Amino acid sequence: MYSCIITILIIQILNSQFPILNMESHITHRFIEVNGVRLHLAEAGEPSQPLLLLLHGFPEFWYSWKNQIEFFAQQGFHVIAPDQRGYHLSDKPRGICQYNLDVLAKDIISILDHEQVAQAYLVGHDWGAGAAYWAALRYPQRFYKLAILQLPHLVAMQAYLKTNPEARKKASYLYFFQLPFLPEYMLGRNNYRRLRHALTKFSRKNTFSEADLAEYQAAWQQKRALTGMLNWYRASFRCPPKIPDDVSIHLPTLVLWGEKDFFFDKEVMEVSRQYLPQAEIIYFPEATHWIHHEYPDEVNQKLMSFLVK
Repeated sequence: MYSCIITILIIQILNSQFPILNMESHITHRFIEVNGVRLHLAEAGEPSQPLLLLLHGFPEFWYSWKNQIEFFAQQGFHVIAPDQRGYHLSDKPRGICQYNLDVLAKDIISILDHEQVAQAYLVGHDWGAGAAYWAALRYPQRFYKLAILQLPHLVAMQAYLKTNPEARKKASYLYFFQLPFLPEYMLGRNNYRRLRHALTKFSRKNTFSEADLAEYQAAWQQKRALTGMLNWYRASFRCPPKIPDDVSIHLPTLVLWGEKDFFFDKEVMEVSRQYLPQAEIIYFPEATHWIHHEYPDEVNQKLMSFLVK
């Protein structure tokens, strides 16, 4: 009897640290020290297989790839989905410039170095796509291929915002996030209502279950998580990297794009083509910003076809 009680307590303790952990999952978790921070990794697959990195965006964490991790492990990849710095169980260093794009790209390269991998496949969504773009631009020799979900090329996005008043209006949150303290207060009020709203209002109906939202809220409640997450936006304004002369990404690239994205118009992705000479862009007419949640099977198949061809 006592052994049963002890077992139950151990499971409860593990679930308090990793809420999504269940005995049927093949996803494992570990921490690594890279680039001055401790990162939490979710992973599946054999380390001897080609490495596939999945980078989440705002306001998510590794769990955003729950429909992809085990699928790609079963296809013969070693899949790693980190909580990026500032998020969930990973370190949240103080200082806005700790979230500069150069630092974020170095985190990615440091994961490859830690795993003793010369090259990897790289997939990113939202801000994770921003970090992926920058890593591919700065360190192209470290990647076989690049896949992007719902983010235009960063230079194209910057130019588009400057010339398109409607786009600036939709992106007004970028400027609000620059304020100190107030964004954290507003996002955390009423059980993180605004962050929950960002997921549920701008996605197809029933994309995020209450169980999913509970996982996200547990991540947002981590100490200094809101500030860490917001510092990605703040650093893009206050600690921008030096833009190289050639901002084109010379890697085989796949872009999956939901045409009903509230935040970005299809037009800005078309502007991005000039900076992505080897890109194939596939549009999903009914998908929103949360494309890999809404159409996981289709996204997985498109990504798989691209990665192995």
